[in-house]
Amino acid sequence: MSDIELIEDDLFPMPESNGDGFHIDSVEKAEWALSKIASAEKRILDREMMADALIYRIKERLGDITKQDRDTVENMKAMLHPWAEVEIAKQGKTKHVKLLGGEVGFRQSPAWLEVIDTDAALSSLPESCIRIKKEVDKTATKKLIETTGELPDGVELVPGEVRFYVEAKGLQIEEKK
Repeated sequence: MSDIELIEDDLFPMPESNGDGFHIDSVEKAEWALSKIASAEKRILDREMMADALIYRIKERLGDITKQDRDTVENMKAMLHPWAEVEIAKQGKTKHVKLLGGEVGFRQSPAWLEVIDTDAALSSLPESCIRIKKEVDKTATKKLIETTGELPDGVELVPGEVRFYVEAKGLQIEEKK
């Protein structure tokens, strides 16, 4: 148990139970419950931070130990490339060499389009080449409903709901009622 939890236990001792189970029916019991929530949320955050730190260290270590293998792969590919060009040229028509350990060869990738200046492209292209994403502006639609009192087809106004919340030492949890 941490020092903070010991202090919290002194400040917010477990309230007396009335014999038929624990119920929050006083300010003291509510304070105690909030202190327990805050302690649990702190432990959750601590564990998540510890896990994040461990994941970071694992990924960093993985990068270190796989760098040599990545370098090996790149070096072997660089050495295979000129050999494969010569061997494929000897074969004539085929664009690959099959070996016991795999296959090496060359594939033609299709051309692709890269937009380097969106404004220039949009101003010079015909409408058939321009795609416009249409979506409902929810803020403007809500204002329209409030102004006209009419509900447009295809939309539904979902009423707000009362949510129970608990704030314990700066942390907030919300639940649907």
